[in-house]
Order: sequence, then structure tokens, then C-alpha cells
Amino acid sequence: MLDFMTGSGDYYEDVDDFLKEDQTIEIDVQLQGMTKRLRIRALSFAQMEKINKLSQKDGTVDNSEFVLNTLIEGVVRPKLNPVQARKLLDGHGETVKELAEHIWKLGRINKRTFDDYIKTLQELRDLPKPE
Repeated sequence: MLDFMTGSGDYYEDVDDFLKEDQTIEIDVQLQGMTKRLRIRALSFAQMEKINKLSQKDGTVDNSEFVLNTLIEGVVRPKLNPVQARKLLDGHGETVKELAEHIWKLGRINKRTFDDYIKTLQELRDLPKPE
């Protein structure tokens, strides 16, 4: 997402300053019926390309491979290897499909917007409940 600017403002002095900006979105989630959380993160462009490439079979996308590869790349805590991701996929089909969809959705959100959203949720959680 781009914010178009006019007038004066600060510029990055060099590419290294620009590259220092961390725009990675990570969030903890809990699968329905599970007792503990997972941490997922938005995919980098390279990860998206890797998932798309690995999920192709005969020129079409194999949905189970797409979800499997998304779990391997997008779940960061605990980090899943291919065998573990396959077991998760086999045992929790629809739930992990939804998890994979959320991993891809994270990449469509601007980091600043995401941070504001999380801050608002935290503020709402701290409000007194109406009686």
C-alpha cells in the first residue's frame, strides 16, 4: 500500500536506511480446539514465488501442496518441516487451510495499519465491560 505524499518531508539517505525498516507482520493465532498458540508471519515475495513454484503439478496448482508449502513458509513458531506440515494437513484439513489463507492475507496488509489495528484491539480489551 502506498501513501502518496506532496510537499516537504524526509527522504531515506541511502538504500541501507530503507532496508533497515522492518515491515514484516507476525501474529499469534490459536487454532480452534487447540490449547496453545502458533505464530504466523506475512510471506516475503521470495517465499510467495517458492510456494507457487513448488505447488505446481502439470501446469496447475495442487491445493494441498499449496497449503502444505504455505504452512512450511508461514508458520514460524513452531517452525514446521515438510513431514510435520503434512501430518498437520492430514489431521486438521479445513482448519489448516484457513490458517494458510490467513498467512497470505497478512501480506496484503500495510504494517502501520496492522499495528494500529492490534493497538485498537488491545485498547478495546482493556475497556470495562458493560453491565
